[in-house]
Amino acid sequence: MPCSGPLAGEYLTSSKDIDFVILTGSEDTANKMLNKRNDLFLSAETGGKNATIVTNMADKEQAIKNICLSAFSNSGQKCSATSLLILEDEFYEDNKFKKDLIDAVSSMQVGSVWDFKNTIGTLANEVSGNLKKAINELEDGEVWAIKPEFAENNKYMLKPAIKWGVKEGNFCHKNELFGPLLSVMRAKDLKHAIHIVNSTGYGLTSGIESLDEREVDYWKKNIKAGNLYINRGTTGAIVLRQPFGGMGKSSIGAGRKVGMFNYITQFVHFKEIDTPKITKTYTHPLISLLKQYENKEDKKDFDKLQIALLSYLYNYENEFSKEKDYCNIRGEDNIFKYIPVQSVLIRVLKTDTLFETISRILAAKISKVPIKISIQSNSKMLQFLDNAKELLDNEDKVVEETTSEMIATIENYDRIIYADIAKVPESVFKKSLDYPIFIVRQPPMMEGRLELLNYFIEQSISHSYHRYGNIASRKQKDTK
Repeated sequence: MPCSGPLAGEYLTSSKDIDFVILTGSEDTANKMLNKRNDLFLSAETGGKNATIVTNMADKEQAIKNICLSAFSNSGQKCSATSLLILEDEFYEDNKFKKDLIDAVSSMQVGSVWDFKNTIGTLANEVSGNLKKAINELEDGEVWAIKPEFAENNKYMLKPAIKWGVKEGNFCHKNELFGPLLSVMRAKDLKHAIHIVNSTGYGLTSGIESLDEREVDYWKKNIKAGNLYINRGTTGAIVLRQPFGGMGKSSIGAGRKVGMFNYITQFVHFKEIDTPKITKTYTHPLISLLKQYENKEDKKDFDKLQIALLSYLYNYENEFSKEKDYCNIRGEDNIFKYIPVQSVLIRVLKTDTLFETISRILAAKISKVPIKISIQSNSKMLQFLDNAKELLDNEDKVVEETTSEMIATIENYDRIIYADIAKVPESVFKKSLDYPIFIVRQPPMMEGRLELLNYFIEQSISHSYHRYGNIASRKQKDTK
């Protein structure tokens, strides 16, 4: 339906007849939708404060080329555009690098797209809000390397601008701008640069320019973003090659990436009509543990748990523990990987069965995710977990608590899991919006390919390892 965002939020997304909403937009729009309807199943990509780090080990000319592309193509209005440039001391003090960057950016012509000398067209909207504040104000220590101005006196044609000397905590460090303005910051070293980036709270895209593989490895392990780019631009994600989606404040919902197989699972209500087929045998301590505590009264549940555990082990081994490159392009790695979430809260109510609870615990343990099991009025589950202490690790918790007591601690968890989404109280939905925390919609399943999705976030890493087309430094993969 063609309509404005506010109208959609007011009348369309608030309707109980709408099962699922996908949004690409601002945090404010997402929050308004969720506040209007607390239990809305929303998958939102909410932008980012994206950064490119240039270390002392970077190729200067290559870095400048990639920065210009990342920051100013599409007038900097892409949600993946580089908005922050973090320079290590040596580059920050390098006057030639600064001059070359200014020259390159100044050469990018703004004007009508029908005049082919222009590389940048118009803004989608007139300058307002955060962008207007950023181009009209300088904070302490900030100077214009390239002052903002409009081409042809047209308020929709803002030329690329560079603000130099932005400090940590400044407005341009922390806020989205969506325009052709690059904010340059200084870092003592790579660790400091990563801290500057992560402290924004966003996590959509992030880039690094460095020829040192040790630096690249450290950056990959510590930067918090859904799409990582190494020695290349941070925009222009391609389906399957660089499936797209963020983490942190850049993502609301299950965090399943656009352009990857898992994305479609959000559109489907799954129902198990048969058991998973596992052809491989496994030996694992959890298998013998289940057999140890099996009883006749709950045999049906334990039979399902044994099958589920084998499926979880199989899918963890073959899907969730592996990094995959589906494209195998010469000169560029495009890795898709899963990262375990940091913590999960499993809520257990009086009517929940052993399978509904223990399957979640098994899936978390296979995924190597710490859990808190919050139990309300289920003495059978309390007794079982008290006996089967080997099922849990030292960092796991089992507590008996009311809904209000549970709500007081949910800010410490990345995901909340109930046996059935229909059992989630309105107060829990409402409180989860403060952070926000994703409440899992899918019922517990024996099929590990689906169940284990609840314990991971997804990341794409695109690494252009060639230099100016030269790929001799890397042994080529066998593409047969």
